[in-house]
Amino acid sequence: MNSIAIWYEKNATTISEDIPELELHLNHWKLKTKNSLIDRVLQIFRFKGNYLPNDYFIDFGIKILRGESVSKVFIYIPFEYKNGIERKNIIEDLGVKLRDRKLITAVFNEPYTTQDLTNTQKAFSVNKDDKNLFNIYELDVENDINIDYSKYKGTIFSFDFRQFKSIPTYYRFRLKGQFVKNLSYVYKPSISFLESAFSSVEIIDFRINDTRNLNVSLVEQIEECSKFNISLVHYFVMRNVKDEYILSNQALNSVRQLEENVWSTYISESEHLYEKSFAYHLKKKVNEEDKASKRYIDEFSAVLKFRFEDSKLFMYFIYLLIFAMFTEVLGSGLYDCLKPILKVIVEKGLERF
Repeated sequence: MNSIAIWYEKNATTISEDIPELELHLNHWKLKTKNSLIDRVLQIFRFKGNYLPNDYFIDFGIKILRGESVSKVFIYIPFEYKNGIERKNIIEDLGVKLRDRKLITAVFNEPYTTQDLTNTQKAFSVNKDDKNLFNIYELDVENDINIDYSKYKGTIFSFDFRQFKSIPTYYRFRLKGQFVKNLSYVYKPSISFLESAFSSVEIIDFRINDTRNLNVSLVEQIEECSKFNISLVHYFVMRNVKDEYILSNQALNSVRQLEENVWSTYISESEHLYEKSFAYHLKKKVNEEDKASKRYIDEFSAVLKFRFEDSKLFMYFIYLLIFAMFTEVLGSGLYDCLKPILKVIVEKGLERF
């Protein structure tokens, strides 16, 4: 049960028979985590962050066309987030970041401009050559998104759909936490603990609407609601330039190096260390002939394999240093605690002479 699912609930007041069209833009990131204990030690000795632990997250871009009949959007995640966990640790709106012209150009690889919409502060238009292509709606994570925890051995996110002037609406948000980490499997040599440096292999297994890997009751709920006509999937895997791409289950559509000065502002710099990265692009698209025949994308899966160098020699030094510091603090604290007792013992001993 490792597939994501996306569907919608119909608007009861709309009589349109058009099935809404869905385009997905997905960025799957792997970055170093800052502000950890190891990071603080590295900062003390002014070392670079190559040895920081890895973190994973996925940016979801959802564009809905002809959405007049859509009332609510649902996204199922195959991971049981615990009720009570802070929302900022599992989901973050990115729409607000796309107001920056350089950033929106980098994300869509198009010379787009933005403009505020009237009567709302949470949405803005995306334009090219003075034509309004689509509108971006900023999600208030605390108030716009409903989270159904522990549902079908996973979690369901939902939010009300917003549309302005029959123009497509675009949402962009980031999913974080253990679910994203579970999409990758890292294989290390069996004797890696004996080696100071070795190569590890990472397998990414990403799926959307793969009914064979969805709970049967969930599939039934989706059928009772409505499925989008998915016409396009852009899936980008962002990896450090040092990581070696080996293979994928479909041919790469493109590979490009990301502009460091632009993308470093897109990620959370306070939490992650941005390094030079490649974007490996897998794409699935429905042509106009398929649309006319009502043949759309039922499911999408991506399997990729990477190899990366892993070094333990420096980590051994860090752990040894932390252990030494801990021992010193513990020893000092223990001495301070025992000092009054030792003083009494010595004084009592002297009284006997």
